[in-house]
Amino acid sequence: MTKLLELKSKIIQFVEKNESYVLPVVRFLVAVIAFSLINMKLGYMQRLDNLFVVLILAVLCSVLPMNATVLISALLLLMHLFALSKEVCIVAFVLMVITFFMYFRFSPKSGYHALITPILFHFKVPYIMPIKCGLTGNPYSVISVLCGTILYSFLKGVVVNEKILMSADSAGSTSKFIIAINQLLLDKELFLVLAAFVITAVIVYFIRRLPLDHAWTIAIGAGIVIQFVILLAGKFLLGNIKDIPWLLFGMIISTLVGFVMEFFLFQLDYTRTERVQFEDDAYYYYVKAVPKSLVQAKEKKITKINKRSEEQEEKMTKDSIAEELEISRDLLN
Repeated sequence: MTKLLELKSKIIQFVEKNESYVLPVVRFLVAVIAFSLINMKLGYMQRLDNLFVVLILAVLCSVLPMNATVLISALLLLMHLFALSKEVCIVAFVLMVITFFMYFRFSPKSGYHALITPILFHFKVPYIMPIKCGLTGNPYSVISVLCGTILYSFLKGVVVNEKILMSADSAGSTSKFIIAINQLLLDKELFLVLAAFVITAVIVYFIRRLPLDHAWTIAIGAGIVIQFVILLAGKFLLGNIKDIPWLLFGMIISTLVGFVMEFFLFQLDYTRTERVQFEDDAYYYYVKAVPKSLVQAKEKKITKINKRSEEQEEKMTKDSIAEELEISRDLLN
């Protein structure tokens, strides 16, 4: 355990020391993944479906706040959807305006959740997001996760219905609007996931704030179990049993990620818990103090030892004797 704590300390020190370089690299990688997935899943506008365009936009995002990456991703999505169907683009634009208003209003500091959530859906591990919101934020921060979930579901429906949307002529504009809207309103699994995410985030938030030992561990475990039960029951009711193996896989990965987050953000040493009591004129206080598990990384110090010659040793000896006897060094020659 000590080795892990030392490694944690080294990683934190490295990130803090090189924050001006680490954050741009992280923003660049997130942007590359997001833009590449958009082009891979949609790719209706050929000019944008280009690695050079992805890299240029990612470099731009590396020096901008994460919310700028969210906005650029939205513009990229709209341009692809416009190439597919103007009606779908309009529906997507209205949906983005509503979702962006929601998370800029309630959780502006968690806007990157709206970008990361669809990416995690692609890799079948979105279930860590409501747990992350409950552990490090407040119940309102889950709104950005819900926005990302809604956008992912909408785009997934567009991909499923792309042949219908592309084949319909201009006279079928009304039907395109109906298809684009209904793929959200009639998606029962979307509402199931939204409900599971909200319940999970709220429960995790309240459990981790309780004055309990290992509150974060209990919150992570409870969040995973509750989320799994809700989604499993919902998939059985909806008859979507084929996705259960992926659900189990996502829960396992999310559990591991949750405990890694706890290790880096809230690692406490409950064996050294102290309880203090004191009072003032109005109150009597009972305080429970739990120290953090911190181990300073060992710094290696290298001392260079040079072998002295016999003449240097003799000279130093004579100098010390002359100084001690308070006589001239020449008298010793």
